[in-house]
Amino acid sequence: MTVIERQDSLCDVLRRYGGSPLSYMSTWRGNRHWFSPDGTVVVAYRLAGSVALTVGDPIGPAADLSGAVDGFARYCRRNGWTPCLYGVGAGFSRTLATRCAPPGRTCPMAVVA
Repeated sequence: MTVIERQDSLCDVLRRYGGSPLSYMSTWRGNRHWFSPDGTVVVAYRLAGSVALTVGDPIGPAADLSGAVDGFARYCRRNGWTPCLYGVGAGFSRTLATRCAPPGRTCPMAVVA
């Protein structure tokens, strides 16, 4: 997929599912974009050293966001990066916290709300 096709796909997902107040930042030049295998969820991020720092919440259907974040975390690990969800909204942050809350469970990424 070319850069223009990726940008068009990002805009399609934004139009279809909306997003958080920070979602417009996902369109900024210099961001990278990870798409779920079915193309319905996109995670915008920037690399800072070996950290994949997201730009707000993932964008897509609410029911698919948690699973997509797991996919993004696996993608990051395969590339030797540490995923960090930065600027995520309170609702999504709570969703992630409940997934990482059981004793002995390691959260697959850093979360900065």
